[in-house]
Amino acid sequence: MEILDKIRTFIQELDEKEFRTYLIATLSAIFLMLILFVAFYLKRVSTLKKQISYVNEKREEVRTILEKNEVVDQQKQKVDALLEENKDFIIRQYFENVLRNLSLTPQLINVSQVDKDTTYREVILKATFDDLNMKQVCDLLEEIEKKKSLVYTKELEITRSKRRPRTIDVALTIATLQKKSPQSELAE
Repeated sequence: MEILDKIRTFIQELDEKEFRTYLIATLSAIFLMLILFVAFYLKRVSTLKKQISYVNEKREEVRTILEKNEVVDQQKQKVDALLEENKDFIIRQYFENVLRNLSLTPQLINVSQVDKDTTYREVILKATFDDLNMKQVCDLLEEIEKKKSLVYTKELEITRSKRRPRTIDVALTIATLQKKSPQSELAE
């Protein structure tokens, strides 16, 4: 209470001009503090809105990634089921049967394997043909498309034949997936 009495005594002893000066200074200080508080508050609100916006964008990205992951998991299950049904599928034998049915003779057939991940191995067959006509190429591609779920075309290169007019040379790359066996993983 002593402090309040001292302040009251101090104010009563001021003349009118000094009182106005102190009053204006006090009100100005309070107004300035209020402005600073509002500015700080608005800046903080703006920062939080930006953070919320960023989090919402990331949430949408995560949702999209999770949806894609679900689709990939479903596709992986389908591929696993398909590969399980066709355990004994050998791309070279399949391709040689297709060539025999179409009466085509390749210049070169090369088979290689590439590990895709820890579960799958891609078996790639490259074949080159000389002096084919477009009908033969279309028939070959159509026959390969019949096994679309197991075999896919990776690359097709067609060039004009230099030896025979009105024919083409073809370089075809097809592939299939195989599940890695646990024994082959241990051997590696």
